[in-house]
Amino acid sequence: MSDDSWPPFLDLLDKDRNKAIEEFYHYARRVLTSYQPRCMRGLSDEDRKDVFHDIVYHCIRNDLRVLRRYVDKGISFAAWLYVTASNKCWDIVKRRIPPSKLIPIHGPGNKGGLEDVLGDKRANSGRKIEFADLYKKAKKYIFQLKEYCQLLLLMAEEGLKPREMVKILGLPPDQNVKISNDLGFCRRKLKALLIQKGIL
Repeated sequence: MSDDSWPPFLDLLDKDRNKAIEEFYHYARRVLTSYQPRCMRGLSDEDRKDVFHDIVYHCIRNDLRVLRRYVDKGISFAAWLYVTASNKCWDIVKRRIPPSKLIPIHGPGNKGGLEDVLGDKRANSGRKIEFADLYKKAKKYIFQLKEYCQLLLLMAEEGLKPREMVKILGLPPDQNVKISNDLGFCRRKLKALLIQKGIL
């Protein structure tokens, strides 16, 4: 996906709005089929289709407001779209889809989830910490980190392995170790931030 850092339709947002929307629709379908956000994987085909259309609408409504936010800072548009779609997907799912129809993404054994990011909460403090509250606060503080760390932590939360992150980021296959090391650094930054805020 290394050719996706600036898809051609981004140059059409003002020149030909309808063509930009059409090309974005097909692009989003290709990307989100190849790299499906975890929250979509446990849905029925019908619900998955509805959520996809809601994600597309979210990106193009209000004069393509969300698409206009993308700025090429070394992170491919495909990776940016994946994280944007994942966040929106969970918002939609929480509102519309019964919990019984979802595949759970948190809990013991989910390597790369926020449990892994934060480590064993019982070892961090003598205080009792409710994980639901900790998770909510951790999500909030993720967005205080640099954009690159936000991206890696959100993809880790989705359960992606470094080799999958490399593909989404459009990097050469030999960058697996670098991504793994960068993810470890970002986890430590998040944990330090939470300690600084008195949460851990």
